[in-house]
Amino acid sequence: MVTNVLAADVGGTNIRIGVVDRSGVISSRGEVSTPSAGSPDEVTAAISDLALQVSEKSGLRIERFGLAIPALVDFSSGRIFRSPNLPQLNQIDLSEVVAERTGLEVVLDNDATAAAVGEHWLGAARGFENVICITMGTGVGGGLIVNGMPYLGTDGTAGEIGHVCVEPEGHPCGCGSRGCLEQYASATAIVRMMRESRAEKDSSSRTEDTLTSQEIYEAAVAGEAATADSTGFAGFDGSLVDTNRHHTRAARL
Repeated sequence: MVTNVLAADVGGTNIRIGVVDRSGVISSRGEVSTPSAGSPDEVTAAISDLALQVSEKSGLRIERFGLAIPALVDFSSGRIFRSPNLPQLNQIDLSEVVAERTGLEVVLDNDATAAAVGEHWLGAARGFENVICITMGTGVGGGLIVNGMPYLGTDGTAGEIGHVCVEPEGHPCGCGSRGCLEQYASATAIVRMMRESRAEKDSSSRTEDTLTSQEIYEAAVAGEAATADSTGFAGFDGSLVDTNRHHTRAARL
C-alpha cells in the first residue's frame, strides 16, 4: 500500500510540489518559478529537480508522483495533447520523461480535474455528489464531479470553461481560438489589460515588465481609478466563475 506520494501543481507561473499522505497531510513542500519561456527539457527538468528535492527533504519513502498540469492529456499514456499556457510541452510524453528523471511512477492529470478531486475528497465540495470546481491563475480551468466521480467528457475537455468564447473575435488564446474566458478573467489577462489600458491613455509611458495581478488587485482595493478598467472587465467576464465557485460551497447541484 502506498502511504506517501508526491503531488505537483504545474502552472504557467509556478511549480508547486508537496509530499502528501493518505489523510491529505502535507509533510514537505517546495516551489519554483515555471520556466514558461524555456524549452521542453527545461520545464521537465524544473519539475523533476524540485520533485527530488522535496522528496529528499521529507525523508520519507515515495513511490508515486501525481502530476497536475493545465493541459488536455491522454490519461492512459501520460502524453500531453495541448497545453495553451505551456505550448512547448505539446505532444510530450510527460509522464515518461519525468519518470525517467525521478525514478518514480508518474500519474498525469489535468490540473482543474485534480483540483476538483481534491476539493471533493477533503475540501469545500466534501459530501457533495455533483460539483463544479473553477481554478483561476495564469489561465482559467474547470473540473467536474458527477455522481461522485470525475467527469471528463468524450475528449477530456468537459468543464473547461476557460476556453468558452465570451468575446467573439476577441483576444487570441493559446488554445488557437479567440475571445476565450481566460483571456479576460485570468491573472495573466488582468495584467495584459492593465498594460493595454495604460498604453492607450499614455502612448509614451512604459508599463513595468514586473507588473503583477496581485499589485493590480491591491491597487483596486485601495481605490486607484487606473485599475478600474482591467479589474472591472475581468470581473464582468468572471461573474460566471464567481457564481459557480459559491455554488460549489452552497448547493447540491
